[in-house]
Amino acid sequence: MPNNKITKDKMNQNKVKPTKKQEEALKYIKKGMKLRDAMLTAGYTPKTATHPKQNLIDKRGFQVLIQQYRENLRKAGISSEVLAEIQAEGLFDQNPSVRLDYLKETKKDLGITQET
Repeated sequence: MPNNKITKDKMNQNKVKPTKKQEEALKYIKKGMKLRDAMLTAGYTPKTATHPKQNLIDKRGFQVLIQQYRENLRKAGISSEVLAEIQAEGLFDQNPSVRLDYLKETKKDLGITQET
């Protein structure tokens, strides 16, 4: 999140609208693509995609999309508690490969790995 948080009311007041590229990039990010790859697939230039925070994440239109996405998740009953429960269950999956993926993700979430 950028330091200059934009409140939901202010966004609505200024009628900030996401661009088609921002919408496309979020679609690919939600599918698990890395930011740079999602931006390239959405039509951003390679030069623009080398700075995803500056050229996507911090943009007001993208912030509107993220806020809408979070609201949709909450309406669907997805909370941080639900996600933590799913992650904890994944740590005990029958498949060792699946367990390893969950372990890596949990270590990142807890800040006990250098991987970001």
